[in-house]
Amino acid sequence: MSKPDWTEAPDDATHWDALGGCFCNEQGWWIDEKYITTNHLYWGDRHYIPRPVEAWFPIVGERCQVIELPGIYIECEILANRCGDYIYYVPEKHTYGMLAAGAFRPIRTQAKTDRTQLVTALNQLRGETDMGVIADAIIEMGFRITKP
Repeated sequence: MSKPDWTEAPDDATHWDALGGCFCNEQGWWIDEKYITTNHLYWGDRHYIPRPVEAWFPIVGERCQVIELPGIYIECEILANRCGDYIYYVPEKHTYGMLAAGAFRPIRTQAKTDRTQLVTALNQLRGETDMGVIADAIIEMGFRITKP
């Protein structure tokens, strides 16, 4: 793939490695659906293409996600826009806040969230040789085989 299809990129991918033809971040690469860690990637190399920043701004009345901690988002509702800062309400915590547009993102679909959780679990279990341990972990996450 000469140009990356960012819709296929793992959530944690920050760059495309044009030489390796794979997505990567500061800890490693995704190669053949596997995540391979490394010590350091030098972003100054021209073959690392950064993930494009998508311009997305919440709309008053919209439900979306707001960053709670780095990498952790919670659902909220946008109440108002005051000169580029958004006033929001988090129903789960009964709290209000005000942040800039970059702190928000659209609500992820359940399928996308499930895939991210599965990839994370598989990466953590990658060193296991007992397939039963891996199968148990996947089932514990809620995976069920359904017949059409």
